[in-house]
Amino acid sequence: MQRRTVPVTTAFVIGGGFILVMVAAALAQSDPAEPPAPLLDDSVPAWQVHAEPGPVIDAAAAQDAALRAGGDPDAVVMSTQLLTYEAARVSVGSGNNLSLGPDRQVYLVTLRGDFIFRRHPPGLPDRNAGAIYVIVDAPTGEVMSVGELPGD
Repeated sequence: MQRRTVPVTTAFVIGGGFILVMVAAALAQSDPAEPPAPLLDDSVPAWQVHAEPGPVIDAAAAQDAALRAGGDPDAVVMSTQLLTYEAARVSVGSGNNLSLGPDRQVYLVTLRGDFIFRRHPPGLPDRNAGAIYVIVDAPTGEVMSVGELPGD
């Protein structure tokens, strides 16, 4: 930590008149803040999780993770695709998960069944869906996003 002395002017009011007092105060000043995370290109923060060389889970493991996330024991897998996160997100119209880079490998699993979305703002009713998508991180098997399929 770097310290420096900075003059400080303090004004007091005494009996209707002003008296200025110059005071030298030692103020602790930390080093400049860390610069923002560098960008890999014009728009991708380096802290995002990106594509990795190496193994990914198999499609069956991605389907199992998606079925557990869906919550319907009778759900049926309609499709499973290994894609980049950007391709999966655009395919289903999903919002951006800021922790994943656009080149990260994910499985896009679509399910048909009877699904209930219970996470919503207070006062709104639960929402039912007959088909959902689940985005599963391919290297880790973690479910990253669940949503209703557009047009269903």
